Amino acid sequence: MSKGWQVSERFDAPVEAVWAALSDLPGASGWMPGVERLEMVDEDGEPIEAGELTEGARYRFYARGGSHIGRVKTVEPGERLVLRTDHGGVAATYEYRLHDLGEGTSRVELNAWCDAPGIWRLFEPVLHLLMRKSDADQLAALRRIVQGAG
Repeated sequence: MSKGWQVSERFDAPVEAVWAALSDLPGASGWMPGVERLEMVDEDGEPIEAGELTEGARYRFYARGGSHIGRVKTVEPGERLVLRTDHGGVAATYEYRLHDLGEGTSRVELNAWCDAPGIWRLFEPVLHLLMRKSDADQLAALRRIVQGAG
């Protein structure tokens, strides 16, 4: 893993409510900037009905005029979700960690990074800046949805 970026957000909602919204990937277009639609797909890329989120599940998201396939790498209900997409050999990973702060409040950390092969590794700092610019507001948007203001 190369050094990426991190943001965190406090939620006036319990971890269970945050997890329910975070793990509902088809609903992610409401909190992932630039994502117009997201659907779960099978190994052939055909749309399937979303069920319980599992490690290895695949999804397709439509953003910025194109579509991309991603994979759910880690599912630890109420604690951690890791998503990964590959774009032309560059892998982007988004790790969401949930923390129970007690009294119906929680905090979510988003750690994001990319891994590029060969000569492209030189461009990772620029890719991280671009990722942060386009995705750093994810948690604020998720908070608005969870807390009912979105």
